[in-house]
Amino acid sequence: MTDININTSHDVYVLGDTDTCGRTDMLTAAAAEQGSVIGRRFAFAAGEASAADDLSTVGAVVEALAHAVATRTDVWVPFWLQDLSREQHLRAVHFTLRRHGLHLLLGQRLTPCPEEGGLNQLDAAVRAEIGSLYALDDAVMAAAGLQALGPEIEAALAAAAAEAAAEAAADPGPRSGWPRREPLLSTAQTAALLGKSAAWVSRGLREKTFVYADGTAVTPMRQPNANGHAFTVPMVQAIALSAYRRGTLDALRLEGALAELAGSAR
Repeated sequence: MTDININTSHDVYVLGDTDTCGRTDMLTAAAAEQGSVIGRRFAFAAGEASAADDLSTVGAVVEALAHAVATRTDVWVPFWLQDLSREQHLRAVHFTLRRHGLHLLLGQRLTPCPEEGGLNQLDAAVRAEIGSLYALDDAVMAAAGLQALGPEIEAALAAAAAEAAAEAAADPGPRSGWPRREPLLSTAQTAALLGKSAAWVSRGLREKTFVYADGTAVTPMRQPNANGHAFTVPMVQAIALSAYRRGTLDALRLEGALAELAGSAR
């Protein structure tokens, strides 16, 4: 278990089923022993969380995390095995809180949830869990009155693309009176920018997994005087964001690609 040094001399929120949250005296005493005070309790029906495949459908969980994010308060689950049951639920709550600099505390000693380890999981289950984790975080963001990162990035990119197009139309090229040409990337260049293979890009285009924010598939142009594809900067931005949403492109690679594309568009 990872040793995380945190200060629990502040309020914590209790999350559990109705039976757990009803143990007022026991919870108060356990929290006090660790220097904590219970701020609020968030209860769901017995068995509700364990029966759910996606915790974003459990109102008490979303409400607890939304309040935690809004007030910068850690969440305490005294009996996670009985109340959450599934380890993927434990990780979903943990990583949602960690994404906002908060901690999930477990058991009678308010022990920070471990960062690594756990029970063995099938790869398919872990991949499915990633999607539900982001769904849970988006639900928490909506409940807390905050914006999810993905739509905010896409809106900023759309504005930047419109600005770049306006600049290109107004800025003459090297020959007086000629408009500046929009930069185009080949399939190989797009793949290299995203740290992928050309076959990966081609497969995504063929299967229409690369889409804009409105769900429209990215359709590249034909490479001038060649048989390959040509991509504009907004097209590559859309491909990068689609891959990030699907979990096939990590945040660090996404950030680097968007930064490089923003520079090439000017």
